[in-house]
Amino acid sequence: MNRRPLRNSAFSNQTAFTLIELLVVIAIIAILIGLLLPAFGRMQIINDRAHCASNLRQIGAAIHSYVGDNNGNLPGPLWTWQNPWYKTYDYGALGTHLAKYLKLNPQDDAQKADVFICPAWQRGAPYYENDKYVQWIVNTQPGATCNNQCSGGNNQGPGCLNPWGDAMIQYNNGNEPSADPFAGDKPQPLASLPTKDNDDRSISASTIWAMQDYDKHSSEPPMCPTLPQADVFGTVVTNPVHVDVRNALFFDSHVEAIKVPTQR
Repeated sequence: MNRRPLRNSAFSNQTAFTLIELLVVIAIIAILIGLLLPAFGRMQIINDRAHCASNLRQIGAAIHSYVGDNNGNLPGPLWTWQNPWYKTYDYGALGTHLAKYLKLNPQDDAQKADVFICPAWQRGAPYYENDKYVQWIVNTQPGATCNNQCSGGNNQGPGCLNPWGDAMIQYNNGNEPSADPFAGDKPQPLASLPTKDNDDRSISASTIWAMQDYDKHSSEPPMCPTLPQADVFGTVVTNPVHVDVRNALFFDSHVEAIKVPTQR
């Protein structure tokens, strides 16, 4: 008598996936990944903005501590463009002036200060290890407006006075401070910020930004007022690192995200 071989009951009810079923599962997984990736990317943008804003608040607190210890004067003179690098004799680096308040240790060789590093900027700047790479711009024209900017030397009213003092003047003077107190390389008292902008509108420390993210579009329309173009333009990130906003520290130490103007 022929007998059929007994089937293992543990596998008797199992069936294999067909090719179509397998493709359907793969398609569903791909769709889910496609839906989740933008959410993850947006979360990273939000986290970067928060991290960078927190760093700016620390810098703002350090600036105000410096002002309190230096007869009300702002730190300076400063380079117009700043980055995370500082060293003992770099009189134009904000990190050098604020070292005491940020617990930094200036040395003869350039050091990086983590508090001056924005992760989003670092990802967008492949050559950020270069100590000439631009990350921030300080406001050298606190009263400039769209209609009345300070470029070209045509408008040199109170709104065009550099409150930090211009480190390039000292650099061009053989790295020695200018003897003339009005030569422009001397930092100004925080209290001397203009109270009117170049359009005669009221402004104050809470409405004047002190330091802001910098990218190539900062110096192009429709940015208004247009910020000065970095003299080391090749070491500037192309696009705003926070996509549609630029983080800015204001002279009263609050931090605000400034909307990036869009081309019409």
